Amino acid sequence: MNALAARRDVPWNVSLLLLSILASGVTAALVVSPALWWTTLAMAGLVLFGRSRAPMAPVMDADLDPAELPAATRRIVRETFDALPAGEGIGLLRSIVQPARSLFAESRSNLSLTPALLRDVAELVEVSCTSAGELARLHLLGAREASAMETSERRALSVDITVSSDLLRRRLADAGGTLATLYLQSVGHGSASSDRVAELAAELGAEVALRRRASAEIEALLK
Repeated sequence: MNALAARRDVPWNVSLLLLSILASGVTAALVVSPALWWTTLAMAGLVLFGRSRAPMAPVMDADLDPAELPAATRRIVRETFDALPAGEGIGLLRSIVQPARSLFAESRSNLSLTPALLRDVAELVEVSCTSAGELARLHLLGAREASAMETSERRALSVDITVSSDLLRRRLADAGGTLATLYLQSVGHGSASSDRVAELAAELGAEVALRRRASAEIEALLK
């Protein structure tokens, strides 16, 4: 088990070097001297030892710091992922950031992805970041409400939190699906219309503003 894991951890370039050393060593041992077997094993051992001592390069998650997006949008995405707690908000936001990254990358060679459309995409990503943050806030409010004393008023708050969370969740899922569809259309050289993207950005922005006011009222009642 450990041996198999170790083999999977060896990069392809190191594996290629090891194969070259072993192939050369076998040939040299057969043609020149059997003593070169030990030299071959020693060289392979040095390569593996060096590999084990080398610092591992960190694996970068491109969604958390999307270089394809405009600088301001990229900063908002990065700050949002840093602030979000573990939970569904991260997954929903990823489903939006990933197609947005693909759209901006595709725009370098696809004229149907106009600057106006890309601005709408960036706006939708930014308002989605705000929405994901608000969804996380509602989850925290729900946890606080669940631990509070049971009253009819607080039962109504619980329903409101659940409804608000479901609505934001659907809006975020819709945003991700719309961007993914837009990317598929653009790759297929179809007409990429910004109408739905702009509508979603406006709807989601209005919804977040409404949810924020409602969340503030709920927080005040739970104090």
